[in-house]
Order: sequence, then C-alpha cells, then structure tokens
Amino acid sequence: MEDIIFKGRSRVGTSMFSANTQDVRKAFKHLRNGNVLAILSDHLPSAKAGVYAPFFGINAYTGKLTHALIKHNQSEVLMATVLRKSKGQGFEIEFHAVDQMDTQDSIEAASNVNNAIEKVIRRTPEQYQWFYKRFSEQPDGIKTIYQQGN
Repeated sequence: MEDIIFKGRSRVGTSMFSANTQDVRKAFKHLRNGNVLAILSDHLPSAKAGVYAPFFGINAYTGKLTHALIKHNQSEVLMATVLRKSKGQGFEIEFHAVDQMDTQDSIEAASNVNNAIEKVIRRTPEQYQWFYKRFSEQPDGIKTIYQQGN
C-alpha cells in the first residue's frame, strides 16, 4: 500500500521524504534550496520524535519535525486542508497560516500546530479521519483513552 501511495504522490513531480534520519536531512536541504515541504502533522511520530501537547484537551504525542525545520530554516508555516464538497462535487483546498511558530519551545510549537488542526476539525468534524489514534501514545503509567474502559 505504501508503494501505491508513494507512486501516486510522486507522479506530479513531488519529492517524498520519510521520517528516517537520512530523509530528514534531505528535507532540510530541500527547504534550504528554497523548495516547499509538506508534513502530515497529525500522524503519530516515532519514539523520541515528538512531545506531548494538548489536542482537544488531551495530551497527544505530536511530532517535533515541523518545529525543527522552522528553527533551522526560518520557514513560513501554512496548513493545507482538503475538504470534500457536498454531493460528490470534488474537493476544495484551503491554506491557513499557523501562528506563533517562531517560538524556541517545541511543546509550544506542537501546541500551536495542534490548535490549528483543531480549528479546521471543528468546522467540519465529519471529515476528519478519526481513526488516527492521536492519543494512543501516553507517558508511562497513564492509560490511553482507548484503554480507560478496560
């Protein structure tokens, strides 16, 4: 499945980077060369690649990569949102500025990203992909919201 997604996204000339060390270096260089970079900020990062920041009032393990790229390249941050139009009329793409990303604090930056995602979700909650288990990673000893019924 990953190959199919990769090929689909790459066929329009998009450069793709994974979250491994080698590709993160390529992403830094990509930005340094004046190119645009898109990051899927609502996906669960790997171990040690995130911080806990509020998402709908619950701590969610949130990636630090966006903040690291901004600190290193002084990049502007825009969030892209793809919304389904009614009755199969296609899609609408919107871009939103993500405020206060010039902070030195990675938790504050992650909170700002999560706040921007929350704003979009609140507008059309039925379109968010809720199967992403944003709260599945918690500090040791804390039950996730998915375990609390057990």
